[in-house]
Amino acid sequence: MFLKKSVVTKNGKPYCYYKIVTSYKDENGRSKHRLVKHLGALDEAAAEEVRKSLREQKKLRAAYSEAPASPEPLGPLAAAAVLPRGIQRLVYSPFTQKEWNVADSDLLILAREGEGELYLLGRKFSLNRETALFCPPGVGMHIFNTGDRKLIVDRVSFDAIEPAAPHSGEEIAYRRRPAGWADAGEIRLSSPYHSLHLAQELFEEMTDRGTKSLLRFQSLLCELLHSLTSARPPSEEDRLLPAIERAVAYIDDNYSEDVTREQLASMAGISPEHFSRLFKDKTGTSFVKYLLRLRLTRAQELLQTSGLGVKDIAQSVGLKNEFYFSRKFKEKVGVPPAAYAAKPKVYASFQHQLTSVLLTLGIVPRLAIIEPWMAEHYAGSGLDLSGMERIAGWNEGTEARIAGLAPDLIACSSIFEPLPLLKRIAPVLPVSLEDLGWREQFLLIADIAGRRSRAERWLAEFDESTANARERLRTLLDPGDTVAIYKLVSGKIYVYGDLRSMSGPLMYQWLRLSPPPKVKTDIIDRRLLNRLVPLEELSQYDADHIFLLPYSSHWVDESTTLYRTPEWRQLRAVRKGQVYEANPDVFYGFDPLSMSLQLEETLRWFSTRSSPAHSSSTRSPERRSPSHSS
Repeated sequence: MFLKKSVVTKNGKPYCYYKIVTSYKDENGRSKHRLVKHLGALDEAAAEEVRKSLREQKKLRAAYSEAPASPEPLGPLAAAAVLPRGIQRLVYSPFTQKEWNVADSDLLILAREGEGELYLLGRKFSLNRETALFCPPGVGMHIFNTGDRKLIVDRVSFDAIEPAAPHSGEEIAYRRRPAGWADAGEIRLSSPYHSLHLAQELFEEMTDRGTKSLLRFQSLLCELLHSLTSARPPSEEDRLLPAIERAVAYIDDNYSEDVTREQLASMAGISPEHFSRLFKDKTGTSFVKYLLRLRLTRAQELLQTSGLGVKDIAQSVGLKNEFYFSRKFKEKVGVPPAAYAAKPKVYASFQHQLTSVLLTLGIVPRLAIIEPWMAEHYAGSGLDLSGMERIAGWNEGTEARIAGLAPDLIACSSIFEPLPLLKRIAPVLPVSLEDLGWREQFLLIADIAGRRSRAERWLAEFDESTANARERLRTLLDPGDTVAIYKLVSGKIYVYGDLRSMSGPLMYQWLRLSPPPKVKTDIIDRRLLNRLVPLEELSQYDADHIFLLPYSSHWVDESTTLYRTPEWRQLRAVRKGQVYEANPDVFYGFDPLSMSLQLEETLRWFSTRSSPAHSSSTRSPERRSPSHSS
């Protein structure tokens, strides 16, 4: 990969725009360039930093290619195995609000009775007897019962493992590996009766902990997994489908190049005519129309986000004739490219934090993911949300709704799972929620929407409120007091640092509260979001004040609740009565509204700390239904 520069003159002043490209040979042996990423305008120093990074990557790739080959497989033990963890039968009452949990192993969720919904990686899935849901470890999910009947699900947990190294003697080391047999999400059951029957047998085997029963449990688990992964023999169309999918992905990555039907057909190993038929079956349109639509969609993005002129944008999306580009753009959008900036824009948002940014700027998206408490707040502040259609996540009908809406720009996370599909049908602004702070996200969208001055006024007011809060806290806290943030989810305790969630940035960066020493060295200094802390190590993260964010869960036995344990009761903040059960809905957020409400609630808790949420008593806390992800 290397850096490619284009010089554009505007008002007599030259500007340098850069993109990262890679070289390849086409089927005729001709050298071609493939676009990797648009970087936009850079000064020479920034461009040199990119070149340096690309050179380092090249050295690493070269070193890797020269590394010795991997050792021979470890024989029969090299094959992956599954280690059963258990099965739970969970009952959700009618209309149970959504519940947040995080998987600590590979999980299968099967609905035995009733129907519900599960949200996973930005997608909404139905829970019913026709499907199973797979979730890998470390991934969070929302489950809730939307109907008037109870929902009963089986939660099957297991680990996919493999040998970690060649063994000698009696000891063999194993490590967890990706399951590899399914992507996170829905698995259609070829025989729901058979799958649920196997799950029932697994549940019954849990009553016997003998060696024979454990072997039977493992056998049943393998049979269940096999039943989910067994497929019918593929037809010719099925065998060719991956080739068409690769062709679509190739177009998505190389739309700015000279891509031809004959070239793609040759790559798929079929005739151009057969390729055209399969391509239309897959995409619903012809190759030529798909490519043109994709180029014009990318042009819409660049007109809003890049600062490039019309001619440069036309060339960057692969349309060399500026007049042809303008004519086709007007046919698609309704106005020529030069007039597009003044056109009122239609926005959509697939991330509740970015929806909050738009609403704080006074922009009501036509289609948006938004938390109910956020919508109530903005509606209560006088903002008219009647024109905003609320959605819960991506599902089968979302693509058609977007096509009908034809938004000018969709804001979403850069790791939003349906992003590749979304980019095929609409202009998209992928925002890196991990790399950009909430202020940077706020100003980025404000610049694109022409609301910079409004955003700066809001930030100035927030900074003033934060400064006043710091002064107030000096009178409320004792010198040297430390503050810790605990999240309780699925029976596990996560301790947070100062990055992007659970009020960490507000507490430690803007209010400048002191974290416990262990939080600073193990989490903040290492730039970690949080750390899962075993109960026996919790005392190492003790503090004078604890903000507790509890997420209720059907997965955890209430009789073993944290608040009954001696490890919890011996904590300094618990003994002092300085544990504050904050609102996890508000404290999860990393957006203008959440930050302002976190500030208000933090001051309120410290001002009323004579009435703590929890003391050293053994009573359980008031339960709240969570509505946010980790």
